[in-house]
Amino acid sequence: MSDEATRIERDSMGEMRVPHEALWGAST
Repeated sequence: MSDEATRIERDSMGEMRVPHEALWGAST
């Protein structure tokens, strides 16, 4: 996966790369 195809989601545990097309984000 390239950086262009992902976004950074942040939560209480830190940062996580998520695909741009994903309908979810980081959650803990």
